[in-house]
Amino acid sequence: EKSVDSEMMKALKDVVEGDSTMTKTKLERHKDRYLKLCKVFGVMVNEEELDDLKEHLEKMKKVAQDLERKQGNAEKTKEEMKQLVLGHGMRRHLAEKVTMRQAIQDFEGEISEASEYVAQRRSVDPENSIVPPSLVKLRKVGKRSVYYIDQKQEERVKNASEENPTGSQAGSSSTSECEYALLDSLVRYRLLKTRSEKAILHYVILSDHLKGSKVWRPDTIPPHLGR
Repeated sequence: EKSVDSEMMKALKDVVEGDSTMTKTKLERHKDRYLKLCKVFGVMVNEEELDDLKEHLEKMKKVAQDLERKQGNAEKTKEEMKQLVLGHGMRRHLAEKVTMRQAIQDFEGEISEASEYVAQRRSVDPENSIVPPSLVKLRKVGKRSVYYIDQKQEERVKNASEENPTGSQAGSSSTSECEYALLDSLVRYRLLKTRSEKAILHYVILSDHLKGSKVWRPDTIPPHLGR
């Protein structure tokens, strides 16, 4: 269980790290990790989305075979292998044979587990009336709110998505509900992470450079988020 949690958090870190904008294209490169991210954010998948993930799994297996053949060629550099993987819309780390093999194995197990869960959910809730955890905005115990979505935070998530036409608000017919939910959740996570990681910035300034006389004092520098 500890290993599974560690893998989920590693997948989340790999997706959100860096300065690039969170887009559908960036998320799709990590499609083999969709089910890990769904567990992190409480996003439910349906039968159609699972079929799409199964197609991606078969695509990964074909790319893995291509890598096996091409890695036997000494003239192929690591960068060329990464470009080959990126050309198929996958993350560059899968260019390594061991990483690709492990990713396929994990992905197969996650799809099998998700398929069983979807079938069980369908038998319990044939009308599909269960609200996915990712859509819960307010949760109360008695009169006390134990979970809520800040409205201002939601506006920032929406604005961050609308800034990029390929973001979660893009009207692409090929974007599944799962991808919409994951994109919004990842944007929200990034904003919360940025807010929680405010650090104290210390200044070291020599007095010889600032103090013109013994009675003069420089203005205090107000604290602000370092860049």
